[in-house]
Amino acid sequence: MLDHDQEGSNTLKSTIPENANQPNQLPTVPKPIDIEINQQIKPRANLLILANPQTPRPVGIEPNTKEANRDDSHNKSEVQDSVPLPENNNNNLNQTKAQKWIDEEEDPRFKALKRKVVDSINHVSSDEFTGVFHEVVDKLMTVLGESDYAVLFDYKPHSSRRWAYELAKGMLPKQPKIATYEPGKASLQMHNKLMEDLVEKKGIDQFVVFDDAIYSGEQVINNTINQIFEYFRLHPPSPGRKPRIILAVPYMTNRFLEAIKRNVQFGIIVPLNVRPLPTLMESLSEDEFAMTDERGGCLDSEYDPNEVITAGETLTFFDHRIPDNFSFNQNCAKLTNKGEVPYRTTATQYYRQEETDFQKYKEQYY
Repeated sequence: MLDHDQEGSNTLKSTIPENANQPNQLPTVPKPIDIEINQQIKPRANLLILANPQTPRPVGIEPNTKEANRDDSHNKSEVQDSVPLPENNNNNLNQTKAQKWIDEEEDPRFKALKRKVVDSINHVSSDEFTGVFHEVVDKLMTVLGESDYAVLFDYKPHSSRRWAYELAKGMLPKQPKIATYEPGKASLQMHNKLMEDLVEKKGIDQFVVFDDAIYSGEQVINNTINQIFEYFRLHPPSPGRKPRIILAVPYMTNRFLEAIKRNVQFGIIVPLNVRPLPTLMESLSEDEFAMTDERGGCLDSEYDPNEVITAGETLTFFDHRIPDNFSFNQNCAKLTNKGEVPYRTTATQYYRQEETDFQKYKEQYY
């Protein structure tokens, strides 16, 4: 929880609606959206986005500084000057491992399929990510407006959301009123306490999430979007106030964008994605994907439940991290050389400061 002084031809057209600064009039009772997120070949999870922007619920956040009537010195962050960045090729594809994985395949059909998968792996270097992330921050400046806003981190420390915000902070002409962790979906009482602080006491309706990529979207939907919506639904503020969630995230899957489409149309969710994030399913033809049914949804002949292809997994990884098994194909993950995750390196000032910040957050809201 932080108070402040005041991740070319492949570029996607922004999904920001033309009226992003002034959301459309919402229907009185918008219908819920049913979405299947991390589904394997058989559906695994049905998630719900409560698309009731006039009455959505909690998340977590805190106040700002530089306003004379506030004493927020105990929450000031010292992380910004020490944000750790990875070297280029901190993570990389091991070509020897990749070729061996292909060569050891006995079925010629799957050999060709594995070759296609390997050729489709996308490694985003540290330099490339930094440039793309700057594009997102530039877009953010066009949609923030003059209203106060809060930045929401993950429900736990040492994740990419806090790290991405720290990368952006020095570029923001208008700092958030507060930047804090969120409880996720763990505690209704904690959510109510946080959201009451943000919405009722601080008058915040605008929330910003920084991150490198959104894959299936399960975490941000369950832990952030649904929680904000639910608070506004159960604790409606004064008439005319609606939540606005800005996703300052350069890479998003079409699957996630489809799930939030209705809320985007009403200006309740504003995605600032600038690069495509194709899933494995999108990278393969229908016949190629159907082949994996012969192996229980896996690419290898030996069935492994952890390697069953899920609907949201992609073939994209970054120098700063290799995504988890729900977001990045695990066969491909085994073909990489893995470096350290910069925001999880315990010896850094950044890590130690975040430990301190998270402890303060727990003391206030747990």
